[in-house]
Amino acid sequence: ALIKELRSKKKDVWINAIKSLYIKGDKAVPALIKALKSKNEKVREGAALALGLIGNKRAVPELIELLKERNLSVQI
Repeated sequence: ALIKELRSKKKDVWINAIKSLYIKGDKAVPALIKALKSKNEKVREGAALALGLIGNKRAVPELIELLKERNLSVQI
């Protein structure tokens, strides 16, 4: 449900989803890694932000892959 909220065009909903995913910590990492492959750039951006905040090393290869992203907000 929180990953779906990353699609929101409402900034407060989007930010609250990132905060909630961050609070879940390592439990959220698998879903966030999967979300990095979303076609929706807001989902990818939010997932990258949450993963950066969580700091789990499992996400590093996927986050490095995002550096190839054309959208600078996703590159973070």
